[in-house]
Amino acid sequence: MEKITKGNKFLIFFLLVAYFSLAYNILGYIPHYASFEASTFIDKIIPLVPFFVIFYLIGFVFSVVPLFITEEKKEFYWLAVNYFLILTVSFVFFVLIPIEFKKDFAMGSGFFSRLIELIQFVDSDFNNFPSLHVSLNLFTVLFVKDKNSRLGLWLLPIPILIILSTMFVKQHLFIDVIGGIIIAALFYYIFKRYRARAENYFS
Repeated sequence: MEKITKGNKFLIFFLLVAYFSLAYNILGYIPHYASFEASTFIDKIIPLVPFFVIFYLIGFVFSVVPLFITEEKKEFYWLAVNYFLILTVSFVFFVLIPIEFKKDFAMGSGFFSRLIELIQFVDSDFNNFPSLHVSLNLFTVLFVKDKNSRLGLWLLPIPILIILSTMFVKQHLFIDVIGGIIIAALFYYIFKRYRARAENYFS
């Protein structure tokens, strides 16, 4: 089993972060001449729970866990391809279906409310559907479960709390969560089905 070097691993990770940061911010702040209102009664009854911002922030870290626990070269490169595809497909949806969601700023002077205000200040009202917080973190736990079913089961509460946090801190609508779940399931299926075949291209 050939291992990925730390230098190559860092380079791929840096390129993925750069791709995400650049594309996400450009798409989030381009003029949107038409947008979609997709809120439902579910969104209206979900309360703002400032404490859940902790899990929302954890989502930024947990979503890249596979890139750090994977040492086998071919698996790492195929995993990176799947991350790239998840981001790209999501970016296409951001352009074609720009769902607008006016963020509800957290009221109060508590620490968690201030964190939510900071996130909502730097975020935009677009780039909502599908939720990358949902798709990337769900894909992560599915990948971990594939490598170690017991560990995946133990870690399952983390993505569940992250998914809930997207709605409890009013960063995403219910439909964004559903979209993220579908994207995660689709690309996990692709990862599982074509991993062995793709390894031939990363020798």
